[in-house]
Amino acid sequence: MTDSEVLFLCVAAVYVLQCAVYAHSGALVLCARRRGWSESEGTFTLGALHLNMSFASPLPPLRTAVVCDTPLRLSDRAVCLPSADEAVVVEYDSISSVTASGRTLRVNGNACKFSSATQAAAIADLLRRLKSAPQSEHAAIARAHIARSLDLAAAQSRMASVRSASRAVTVTANVLFFALFVAVPIVVALYGLLPTWPLLVGLLVSATLVTALLFRRAHRKLYPSDSDSRWTHTLTIGLSPLAAIRAADVLWRDAFAGFHHVTVARALCRPPVAARVLATFVRQLSFPTDTELGSAPAARALHDFYRTELLSHLKRRQSDEVAAALAQPSREPAALMYCPRCHAQYTVSASECSDCAGVQLVSFQDAPTAQRK
Repeated sequence: MTDSEVLFLCVAAVYVLQCAVYAHSGALVLCARRRGWSESEGTFTLGALHLNMSFASPLPPLRTAVVCDTPLRLSDRAVCLPSADEAVVVEYDSISSVTASGRTLRVNGNACKFSSATQAAAIADLLRRLKSAPQSEHAAIARAHIARSLDLAAAQSRMASVRSASRAVTVTANVLFFALFVAVPIVVALYGLLPTWPLLVGLLVSATLVTALLFRRAHRKLYPSDSDSRWTHTLTIGLSPLAAIRAADVLWRDAFAGFHHVTVARALCRPPVAARVLATFVRQLSFPTDTELGSAPAARALHDFYRTELLSHLKRRQSDEVAAALAQPSREPAALMYCPRCHAQYTVSASECSDCAGVQLVSFQDAPTAQRK
């Protein structure tokens, strides 16, 4: 294997890593595929970092991915901060400090991580508003936040804006892909590297800089207040052709911060995929695990408020899908019981699901209700 071939393989390996999409545990990653958007497949879990790693399509037309963070649970009295261990419930009246630094949100010293700095900053602003508002307005603010997160028309409008703003970046990124992985190897194979490298470097630098400038313009349109991140990404893209090829990923990744992942799925995905995302969420909401629910009475009261509001909104818009999500699964031979959350089926009698801590199993002759214990 020649030196040029080794170099090409190294570049290809680094490019594959550029296609990785990192998301916090519990976040939903939707990837654009040939047949439309769908949940990511082949996810790798980085347990120590509490991150999941998926891969966007590495080949043209360079389809991208969207990360939807774990929905923020809140009520008229408190907010539940996502945690890898047990849920942390903080009452609005007891909030003394709220800070967002990158992907990390700190409330009274309790740290929680989100998949994007955009989402962490948005939640920090919401909590500051709740902290300063009188108690009589907390319920209205919480309900308004939930309603906004489920606004399908707004999500569809956002999708159209991102698609329009990222179109030029996607085109130049595809041109750069063919230049780097097709044109350069052919030219080097035919004429050699030494006599052609000035021309090849000039071509790649020009395409990379054009992509960086187009990215900066699109990012300013989509994220007008995120100037720090814009300059960081623009410099990275301008200095690296591999990063420039994946520039559209940055525009799409956090485009739906603040929207519930059920709404994002309805806006992006085909109806069967959106229905599957909705069904999974409705069952998780109706039958929470011990980790999600927490042990304090305040955590259970918060969950009841949040569940009632979410299901009320969803039933008004998608009553048939919600009913289907809570219906019994198709019974497998010899199955006696099933988990109403994950739909795992059991051929022996048991009290709770082995995969969903604290969720009580249901016998097939009993109908489940949207309540635990």
